[in-house]
Amino acid sequence: MTCNPRALPARMPLLDAMRALAALLVLLFHVDVIFGGLPLFRHTELAVDFFFMLSGFVLTASVEGKQRDGSAATGFIVARIGRLWPMMALGSVIGLGTAWMRGVDSQALALSFTLALLLMPSMVVRSPIFPLNGPQWSLLLELIANVAHALVLGRLPTRMLLLLSASAWLMLFAIAGMKGEMTFGPMYPGWQLGILRIGYAYTLGCVIARLAPAIIARIRAPWWLPLALLAVLLIGPGRAPAPNGLLDMAVLLAFGPVLMIAIATDPPEGLRPAMRRAGAASWPLYALHVPLMDGANTLAVKGVLPPSLAPVAAIGLTLVAAMALANSHIAKGFTRSKRQPSRAAPTPANSSDRPGYT
Repeated sequence: MTCNPRALPARMPLLDAMRALAALLVLLFHVDVIFGGLPLFRHTELAVDFFFMLSGFVLTASVEGKQRDGSAATGFIVARIGRLWPMMALGSVIGLGTAWMRGVDSQALALSFTLALLLMPSMVVRSPIFPLNGPQWSLLLELIANVAHALVLGRLPTRMLLLLSASAWLMLFAIAGMKGEMTFGPMYPGWQLGILRIGYAYTLGCVIARLAPAIIARIRAPWWLPLALLAVLLIGPGRAPAPNGLLDMAVLLAFGPVLMIAIATDPPEGLRPAMRRAGAASWPLYALHVPLMDGANTLAVKGVLPPSLAPVAAIGLTLVAAMALANSHIAKGFTRSKRQPSRAAPTPANSSDRPGYT
């Protein structure tokens, strides 16, 4: 069983709103990491796993609703790299400027910048694999999942995808239980364990996309419920006294039902344009927020900004940049001009080439 594009709704603006909410919560997580003072958001980095799931859902029709020969798979992979690379490169440029202000060694800067542009992780012990723009680790994993989807996952039966997702979750559960947390992916060593995170969430998103018609036919819920559930799942664990890997795994398990409820509900017509705009802004917000906040923190350390104003300035600058770049060529990436869809196989807007972060 593969996904039939015609079986999915033409547009799902609620997914745009959830994407924007998740990106904002990741931003607040990093505000606490960099500046402190927001312990309630210490677990909201798990929104990255919801992004992975959302990406698997929205891209399933793009991969499986088209001809599945070698040229189609290659074209999809090239399009995904072209879609994500420009914004990632801009984030690395901003991170380069911030690191230069901090006085980082020029040779180390050149190496980190080159690796970032080549989408290759840095292998420095106990350091981020992308030191100039931390969140790039998740974008690298998404590209790996996209390649796997085009070459392998799209050809597997739904039951096999569900088995792969369940197996990844069980392995994550065992590792998180031993480590006491579920934060692997950004750092070396151990970044490879992030493949389990996307392996669980992305493949489950694919399964939900394939089963979407049955889900939509059976679920009835108010449109605001998925947004409220996502906020509670991400913010609620922040009240725990210490990191808890098993609690994190329960949150990941709950993302699936939340996404299923979301695709079965429709927001009011009047809110849909705002939801679409918020969804468009979430991609540059996610891709650029860490280097922009690092820059504000560096200016505060150097006495250029008052420390008390640095977090506010960082958040404000990130939001302004996100809105300004939302529909820019950088956000859209190196995309080919789209042909008119054929009547035989229309591709729904919700399965566009956007990453799970936009």
